[in-house]
Amino acid sequence: MSRHGPRSSVHDRTITDVETLGRREWQKASGYNRQVRVENAFFRYKSIISDGLRARSGGGREVEASLACRVLNRMIALGKLESFAITR
Repeated sequence: MSRHGPRSSVHDRTITDVETLGRREWQKASGYNRQVRVENAFFRYKSIISDGLRARSGGGREVEASLACRVLNRMIALGKLESFAITR
């Protein structure tokens, strides 16, 4: 364990877990993949839509965020590839 305090001990434990479980299993067990997806969604929202909301009222902000999410979801749906099994 590290001598540098609680943050370092968490880091050390994570490294130990990755070495023990393997990177892929650690990602599943820790929820890392979900965290990455959420962070990526926020990045897309901020870079494509905007870094902030323009509406002033609470209701307006809710509508604005909802519409922006629908736009992003539509863009993702249009860009997804369709895959299917080829039978012989």
